[in-house]
Amino acid sequence: MNKFENWTRKGTNCEIMELTERADELKKLSEEIKQQMALVKIVEVKNEQKRIQDKRTKPLIDSLEIGSTVFIKNEGILGKLEARYSGPYSIS
Repeated sequence: MNKFENWTRKGTNCEIMELTERADELKKLSEEIKQQMALVKIVEVKNEQKRIQDKRTKPLIDSLEIGSTVFIKNEGILGKLEARYSGPYSIS
């Protein structure tokens, strides 16, 4: 994963320049690693959020059988004496 190479120059005595270049290489490498870790974390959090939302909203998996009796919920603001459900209805 790390790409450490021989960073010394042969035949020159520019130790300060070599150290500066090496520090720049290490800084760039650490930024790349941080970016990769952030992308991995984003995917993990995205999957976790999807799992939580899927757990929260449970779709009707079981289909209604023919002959069963159902009530339909009246949505919206209801009056004091209005029925909350209408029906019964028979599935045919």
